[in-house]
Order: sequence, then C-alpha cells, then structure tokens
Amino acid sequence: MSDTVFISDKKPISISTISILMVFVFWWGFFIHYHSWKEEYIKYDAISYYAYLPAQFIHHDITLEFTKSDPDVYMHQFWPETTDSGKLVIKTTMGLCYLYAPFFFAANIIAPAMGYDADGFTQPYQTAMMISAFFFLVLGVFYLRKFLRLYFDDSTTAITIFFLYFSTNWMWYTTGQPVMSHGYLFSLTAVLLYTIVRWYKEATYLRSLIIGLLYGLIILIRPTMIIFLIPFILYDFKAGNFWKERIALFWKRKMHFVLMIIVAFLIGLPQLLYWHKITGHWLFFSYNNERFFWDNPHIFEGLLGFRKGWLIYSPIMVLSIIGLFLMKGNEKVFKPAVIITFMITIYVVWSWWAWWYGGSYGQRPLIDFYPLLALPLASTVYTIRMNFRKLKYVTIGVAFLFYVGAFQNWQYMIGLIHYDSNTKESYMINFLSATYRPGWIEALQAPDYESAKRGLSSYGKPGKPRIEFDYKKYAKENFFVKKTTFLDGVDQYTRALDIPYSDLKEMNIDSIYISANAFCLETINTNNFMGVFSLMKDTTLIQTYAKDFCAKTYMKEKSWTNVQVAMKYNDTLFNVADRLRIFANDVVLRDVYLKDYFVGYTKN
Repeated sequence: MSDTVFISDKKPISISTISILMVFVFWWGFFIHYHSWKEEYIKYDAISYYAYLPAQFIHHDITLEFTKSDPDVYMHQFWPETTDSGKLVIKTTMGLCYLYAPFFFAANIIAPAMGYDADGFTQPYQTAMMISAFFFLVLGVFYLRKFLRLYFDDSTTAITIFFLYFSTNWMWYTTGQPVMSHGYLFSLTAVLLYTIVRWYKEATYLRSLIIGLLYGLIILIRPTMIIFLIPFILYDFKAGNFWKERIALFWKRKMHFVLMIIVAFLIGLPQLLYWHKITGHWLFFSYNNERFFWDNPHIFEGLLGFRKGWLIYSPIMVLSIIGLFLMKGNEKVFKPAVIITFMITIYVVWSWWAWWYGGSYGQRPLIDFYPLLALPLASTVYTIRMNFRKLKYVTIGVAFLFYVGAFQNWQYMIGLIHYDSNTKESYMINFLSATYRPGWIEALQAPDYESAKRGLSSYGKPGKPRIEFDYKKYAKENFFVKKTTFLDGVDQYTRALDIPYSDLKEMNIDSIYISANAFCLETINTNNFMGVFSLMKDTTLIQTYAKDFCAKTYMKEKSWTNVQVAMKYNDTLFNVADRLRIFANDVVLRDVYLKDYFVGYTKN
C-alpha cells in the first residue's frame, strides 16, 4: 500500500493559508455588504431539511398535524408530502438537522431574550442557520487544504482552493443559498477523505468512529451519497491481488468495521423510527411522483447544456476532467476511485427526472463531490506550473475559464442568468454582460416539469413574447402607470393598474409579469421589495399574492439590477374577483428608482 505523507511546509504563513483567508474575507464581505443577518435563509429545499427541528422541539408534534390548524401560516414554513393514508411526511431525510441543531438550540435561547418569537423562523433562527453554514465552510476549507497537502505543494494547493471556491457554483451555495445541503456535504466529504487516508495509514478506533459518523451523516443527508463508499473501498487500488489483499486488511480490522457500522446505523436510526411512526414502514420513499429514469440519463445536457451544464457554469472544472488523465504522482492512489465515483455520479445525478435540479445555479449536486474532484484539478494545476514555459499560453485559457466562472457567479446573483430557463440564445445574449440586454427574457425557455416527471422531454415550449397591457385603457388619468418612478418613505407604491376580470378572460392569458430596472441606495434583501397581485371585488380585497423581487436576485446598492416577478393566470382563482390590481411595493421604505417599468402578460 502506498504510504501517503504530508509534504513539508516550512513557511510561517503559507500561500494556501492566504488563499483560505481570502475565502473567509470574501464570505464576511458578502455577509456585511448584503446585511445578511437580516436575510431569510430557511427557504426552498432548506424548508424540508429544517422542518424536523421546529416540528419536534417547538410544536412537539413530528406528525405535523398542528399545521392543519392554520394552513395560511404553516404552508410557508412546512412543505410535507401526503401519504396514501393521508398522513403528512417530511419530504427530505433529517441528516442536515444534526448539523443545524446546535445553532437552532442557540437561537431558541437567544430569540426570546431579543424580543423575538421562539417559533423556529424569526430572524435569530435565520441568522443562526447562516452562521452554521459559515462554520461548516471553515471546516470544509480547512480539511480540503489538509487533504490536498498530502499530495501537492503549497502553491498548487492554494491555486486549487482559489479556483474551486471563486470560480464554481460552490461559492453561491456558501453565500447566496448557504443553508442548502451542498456546502455542508462538501465539508463532510473533505473531512472524510482526509480521515480515510489517515485510517489506511494507521487504523484507530477514533478514526473508525469518525468515518462511521461521517458516512452516516452524508448518506442521511442525501441517500445517493452512498456512492461515496467507493473512495474508501478503492483507495490505493492496484491491479493483481488487490481484492484479496483488501479483504484480508478489512478482516484484520473487522472490529473497526463493526464500530463504523454501529455508528452509521445509530445516525440513521431516528430516520427509520420517524418513517415507521408516520407510515408504518421502516423505509419509505417520500418523493411521491418523482423518480429516476435509469434508461434516459441527460449526461450531455448535464455536462454542456446551456440550461444547467456543469462545464458551462463552472468552466474551470474542465481542468478536473483533464486531470483524470494526469494523476501520476502520489495522488494516483485515488485515481481509480475518482474516475469510477465520477462516472457513477454523473449517471445517477442526471438520471433524476429534474436533471437540472429546479431553480438553482449550475449542477449543484456535484458540489458534494468537489473535494474528491479537487485531486484531478490540482493535478492539472501542478502540471501547468511544472511546465510553465511550454504551457504559458495555456495559462491564458485557464485565466479566462476562471474569469468566466467567477463573473457568472455574480451574474446569477443579480439575475442575469436565469435559475431554470436558460437557453443557448439567452446565454449568449447576456454572456459576460454586466447589464440586462434586450431579448434575453424572450429567449428563455421554461422547463416542462410535468412532462419531465413522466420521463418525457423537459424542454417545454420556447419563451413566449410578452405583451404590454394598454395602460391608458385601464388606468385613470390621475393614476397613470409611469415607466419611470421613484419609491420612498412618502410614496412606497407604484401606481396601480386595475384589469377587469372579464378582459383577462378574453385575453387568453398564461402569465402576468411585472419587470423593471431598479436602482436602490441601500442593498435590498428578501421580502423587502415586492410585486403585488391583488384580487378585488368591488372595493373589497379578497386575496393578495406578493411576489418577492429579490427571491432570486440580489439588489446591490447604487447599481441597476433587472428585476421581475410573475403570476400564473388561473381561471378558477381569478373568477372569485371582478378585477386584478397590480403594483410594486417598497416594503421597508428604502429609496428605489425604477425605469422601464413594465406590466405585461403572455398568451397561452
């Protein structure tokens, strides 16, 4: 077996340490600049990952029956699936709750002391989840460095960390959506890889316990991460008598395996008990009509498709693909494991019905495997460094790939890359653009989610042209919708547009849109700037649907940002009213300038 040792590092402050500090400085800069302590983090998939904690420790009802007492409130806090017997079951497994828990309990103590409700969702809980993400970012980057330094010099390690963080979608999932599973899984797999190497060098019961704990957690967070057993099994693979020798080694260390299995089982036991309590089954698939289509993987689209292609939105990872052929140093002990894990991963990940993974940036499931893919990435970096004179022009291409990936992170943040509807045309229209370019919206093509669930084409119909409402027809002269307007503490609403229900029905409308270019003097975060669709009957307000302009877009201070929200037209929903009132609302009374204000619709 190869004997992996640390590469000597005698510098008091190494370059790789500086690289790590740059990651932390950037994260805290993002945190301060965007007032992230005011942000809402428990949203999207994180709602399901987090649900076990408030259900059990605040409402003391893991069955979620309490949500039926006030559906209007709880529908935004819990997203359960319904079993055939009518029971409510949390969709995702509870692995992330183990990692959230210390921060949740701290918030549970702090919230009442600060005057907040201890309901699991007020600001102290939101901020605590963000702090948990930073804690695991620190853990992950620290162990990624330790792992890479087993095989590479300090400069190669520094460049690899810098590339991986600043030029891939990992950065977005530690800043923009940090409470999603991917940043946490990155950290756990980084610790796991380092521990695996140390375990093969010298097995101790502490290391065996840690490996069992980590495998229990990562599989409980995302069950498909069982794939990550491959690096443990195939570490230092060699042709010949490998399997005979590996089985002999495992048998020799059998008590270590017993410990690993017991620890991993205990980690998963609460999930089994939960499923049995709710459904009567020890194992339960809670995704209802969602599934894998093993005979129809979208590998090409996943790699190079403009909707969510991994190498389109994290192009620096091309170096990782190249590195699979360059792993010839000490890191080659992981080469077969990396290749086999990668091949199985892309098959499994892109066999899922929604291979683009909903509203997200790039191929987020691959972030979970980045610590392993960091090895071939580092191999390419090292090869270029050692052959710089021959490959000096290659560095120009590498610098360009890095720039594109970093710039696209920023574009996604401000809404110039769409979260699920990108096409080649829309991508090229806004390619490396710092501002919205005409034609981008029309070039988008929303996926057909329902068809995808049946294993059919997921590309949907081409983007529909948007038609502007005839403002003069529907707005009174003294209440005219302005194309350019200013919202502040005195006037926090745009002028409203009232559309009679009878006209909406005749127009054969598919969706209604509000869009504008917005300029704000202070950073605006989630739930502070809303597009509002109000159903009216005579003078009575029946229902209001407020859509958050910043749900997918950060509005950076003192800069123009394209913002938009939409509401799907539904005849059953709208016919309870006689008209629809449409306007934008600056909730927190910050100064906001709007130009190119547009209220329009698309037709069926």
